Parts: sequence; C-alpha cells; structure tokens
Amino acid sequence: MKLYSTPTSYIVEDDGFRLICSKLDGRLSVSPSADVIPMDAEEVCELISVVGRIDIDGANYLLYVSESTVVAELSGRDGKHPIHRIDRIKATLLEASEISEAAGSTAGNSAESSARRLKQGTGKLIKFVQDKIGNVQKPFAILDEILRLFNDHPDFYFCFGRDITHCTNRHYSCTNSEPDERFFWNKFLLKDLLDDPVDKELAKKWIVPIMQGSVRFDSLAIADDPLVDASLDITLISRRSVHRAGMRYLRRGIDNDSNVA
Repeated sequence: MKLYSTPTSYIVEDDGFRLICSKLDGRLSVSPSADVIPMDAEEVCELISVVGRIDIDGANYLLYVSESTVVAELSGRDGKHPIHRIDRIKATLLEASEISEAAGSTAGNSAESSARRLKQGTGKLIKFVQDKIGNVQKPFAILDEILRLFNDHPDFYFCFGRDITHCTNRHYSCTNSEPDERFFWNKFLLKDLLDDPVDKELAKKWIVPIMQGSVRFDSLAIADDPLVDASLDITLISRRSVHRAGMRYLRRGIDNDSNVA
C-alpha cells in the first residue's frame, strides 16, 4: 500500500483500490477503482494496513501499520492467510496544510478534561488506555498513549483475507460476515467505513479487524508409520475481549452484561 498527499486529502492506494482520508473534515471514504491518482498527489510513504481514524479534541489522525511480522497462518478453502503481529503503528494528522506525522511522540498535549471527553466518546480502546495510565492529574498526550499501546505491547494482530475475530467454527458456520465486535479492537476507528450505506462492498477492502491476544504456530510431524510422511500445522489463537479490558486486578469476574474478564 502507498500513501499519497494532495492539498485536500490523503489517499491510500492498494491494487487499484483507494481510500480517501479528507483533510477538510477528517472522514474516511472509498473511491471507485476507476478513479486515478490526482496529478498533484505526492507519495508520502508505504504502509501495511490502515487501522482507522481517531478524533482527538477536534484534530483527526489517520492511524496505520508501518511495520509488522508474520507469525502464523490460517489455511482455508481459498488458500493460506498469513497472520501479522503489529510491530509499529504511526499517525498522520489530517489537516489541509503540510504533512504532519506522529510516530510515537510529539502528538501535542490535551487538558485532562478534553482527554476525559475523548475517552468517554470513542469507545473501548480509549477506555483501555484510561485503565492503563490511571487517573493522571496533569495534561498528557492521549495520542502518544494510544501509539505506545500498540508499539510497546506486541500482542495486536490482523490478517488479510480472513477475519481473525471469529474462531474457525464460526468462520465456516456463521452466515453473518460481520466481525465479532467482542474482539474488534479498532471498530470505532473504522466507523466512517462501517456506517457508509453507499459503498459497503468497496469499504470491506479497508475494514481489517485488529485483535488483541496471543497467536502461536507450530508444525507437528507424525512419525509412527515410516511409510507415511504426514505433518500437521497448528495455529492457536487466544483473543482478549474489548468489554473487560484492563489490568487483571481491576477486571476480575463477570459484569452485568455477562462479559468475562
């Protein structure tokens, strides 16, 4: 994927598909594949996947994966799908001016009251950050905390072509193709695309759920019969729910909605 900049938007391009990130209102939208990259577009960088958009006290940022490692793969009827572990996420400010990028620092500070309003309005990921940093009594950069959440903790994963919020059984038996919101950590960051009633099919290309948890992969050789050369690949995934996220000693047991810790 490549990121381009124009005076009014950033454009993410991948195999003819284009995601428009407006610098005017910060919204994400899809563009028909027939559209061409504008002549005044400047290439900014290459990226691996789009995480989504976040609004911090009126400033919109595009979050994207800049580094990842393939740690396992899932096999299916349509082939094998690598599972990526997120190694680094970056944020680019969506504004109609010069390119502004935050790569884990220099995000700018917000007052505690502004950060509290943000946390209350942007869902479970921000709540996780709130639990992580506690009740801070001084101004701090909430964007920095979100970037550190992804960059300092190698337990966030995504997969192209396969929704890893579903277990294998649900993947093949469930007729609903929507991600399981219990394990969909970047759901609110992709709200623009999820709520788009016009281009839902085009938007699916850019909706890549991020899961927090653990992924392990191993190969087993079956050597009981010397005449049979058989092996078995095993991928084990443990998912963490967005509903009971936080420090273990703060999130014990079950809540009123039957969400477990």
